[in-house]
Amino acid sequence: MPRETVKDFITLTRSLWGDPGRAEARPGGDLSLTVTVMHYTSARMGRIFVARVDHGEDLQSGIREILSREGISHAVALLLGALKEGSLVTGPEAPVIPPIPHMVKFGGGWEVAGIATVYPGEDGPEIHMHGSIGRGDHALSGCLRGRAETYLVMEVVIFELTGLSVRRKKDEETGLHLPDFDADG
Repeated sequence: MPRETVKDFITLTRSLWGDPGRAEARPGGDLSLTVTVMHYTSARMGRIFVARVDHGEDLQSGIREILSREGISHAVALLLGALKEGSLVTGPEAPVIPPIPHMVKFGGGWEVAGIATVYPGEDGPEIHMHGSIGRGDHALSGCLRGRAETYLVMEVVIFELTGLSVRRKKDEETGLHLPDFDADG
């Protein structure tokens, strides 16, 4: 890669995401880019649960029931099926901090593919669920909030995470409930 292209790439990367770390061009034109990840930890896979949330049931309530019954505090869940109605945050009203959520209500039966994380919060397990929904030629992606009524069926696979103590904590600057990795030591 020519040195000018590398310079343009670094400038573009910094303008989009801030300083990405250290980037340098190597002899022969290869680009070496070092990126620092600020917050992370490791976990082990625990038990795996496969569940079905039926027509008319609330998706998050169904997941919470399994978490409570099985004593699961940390997890990742895959979601597949359809929802009759619910609310989705499809980004902020404007790109400011703290963000004001742009809420979209949907109804009438929408196909869903999604993923969720579960960490303990102040009031028990907090589920952070994102997905893409579609109906006809309309599609939305975002964060599922509040009650989401199942249409026909939602299939849920819950992967328990063990060996970590990450908690979800309100970030004062953004107003979001973020994973707190300091709790993990």
